[in-house]
Amino acid sequence: MDRKVVHLKSGLTIGIRPILKDGAQRLADGFSHLSPRSFKLRFLTNKGHFTPQELQHMVECDGVTGLSLVALILGNDGVEQDPIAVAHFFRDETNTVSAEFAIAVLDDYQQIGIGYALLTALAEQSKLVGISTWTGICSPDNEGIQKLILKMGKVTHVAYRDGAKVVSIELS
Repeated sequence: MDRKVVHLKSGLTIGIRPILKDGAQRLADGFSHLSPRSFKLRFLTNKGHFTPQELQHMVECDGVTGLSLVALILGNDGVEQDPIAVAHFFRDETNTVSAEFAIAVLDDYQQIGIGYALLTALAEQSKLVGISTWTGICSPDNEGIQKLILKMGKVTHVAYRDGAKVVSIELS
């Protein structure tokens, strides 16, 4: 996938592209800018950071069994500036048309269309490699992601596990 340029209604222009394999530290830096509340809503934990192994797993993707996309602010000259969001899928090993997905958007950039743009790009790439169903795990209190999930496709299954909401959708 080449970089996709998206012009948001807010006037912000972002670029969406696969995360670079050497992007683990930049990813960690980005996650450190999430508020404690956002970190808990997104990752269902208060730990506030990831191990180097967890970060490497997120950046070392082949585009088929897993893919991580990053959204970055673009300057007027088109040069990439700060990363502001990341989304990924990891294919289910037992059901190859299904994948787990996740997304995180920095607090200052939530609710302006970045999540939708990023998940739309991720869905396009998912479908190109034969993935038709996503499963996501979220906090039942995370209204933003629940609204976003409804825009991505038809909800086919909802369950609760260990206090988390598990939602499966058929990509539209």
